[in-house]
Amino acid sequence: MISMFWYAIALPFNSANSDFYPQMITFIVEVGSGVRGPTAKELVRSCLEAVVHDVDKHIAQFKVCWQST
Repeated sequence: MISMFWYAIALPFNSANSDFYPQMITFIVEVGSGVRGPTAKELVRSCLEAVVHDVDKHIAQFKVCWQST
């Protein structure tokens, strides 16, 4: 079923090589059969929040470097 989902949305099958793929599968297994998949809005929000957090960390590192130059 997973491969059919990927095929239907044209997700490249080599995405299974991502470090995030086994983590996702482990999470689903740990949560169990009652898990509800996130909505598109929830996916975007959590992804965006994580990326903003990472960018903020990078900016903070640059600010430290800029003070010494």
